[in-house]
Amino acid sequence: MKKPMKKLILDYKAVFVTIILLLISLSPITLAVHKTNYEQFSLTYSFNVPYVEKVAINDNIYDKVIIPGVISAGDTGEPCLPIKGAYILLPQKTQVSDIKVTYWEKVSLGKGYNVVPVGRPIPISQVKSDIYLVPDNEIYNSEDPFPGKLFNEVDTYSFRGYEILVLELFPVEYVPLTGDLFYYEDMTVSISFVDDEGGMNPLFRGSLEA
Repeated sequence: MKKPMKKLILDYKAVFVTIILLLISLSPITLAVHKTNYEQFSLTYSFNVPYVEKVAINDNIYDKVIIPGVISAGDTGEPCLPIKGAYILLPQKTQVSDIKVTYWEKVSLGKGYNVVPVGRPIPISQVKSDIYLVPDNEIYNSEDPFPGKLFNEVDTYSFRGYEILVLELFPVEYVPLTGDLFYYEDMTVSISFVDDEGGMNPLFRGSLEA
């Protein structure tokens, strides 16, 4: 008889917005620039080599992709892959006009993997019940790489007079039908700015000097 899983796979995006300010207060925030004469800023995120663990859930064997320090998540039924949250402090009196994410090299981790899907959220009162996993067949039967993009723009949040751009970076790519896994060693985020006619956030109490 197989032992039940100890860890639950939760729907990350279902609770993301409700905890975003907590994450901002606890997570490192990348400072873009303070001056307003910059038109573009770039920063690079580097990732450790992912490793894969076999997990047994409800008599099925799955592969769990792990990058230390990076949460593995997604929507219910999607492959559960690492997602890096990027919190970028924006310059005062500017707006983001464009965001681009590029990479230097895509590295193969092999093929034949069956990445574990994200399970449905489980109420605390049912934490001892079986984990319910239903893979999204449209995704898992596809030859299209998943997630099919390098990043997702979540939103820009105001926090104590500062404007913070929140992105999700996807350093791992999965081809479900063949089981191919790839990852990006480095991802560069390039942000373009334009002047904000609305002016400075009235709650800002810092200095514009570098």
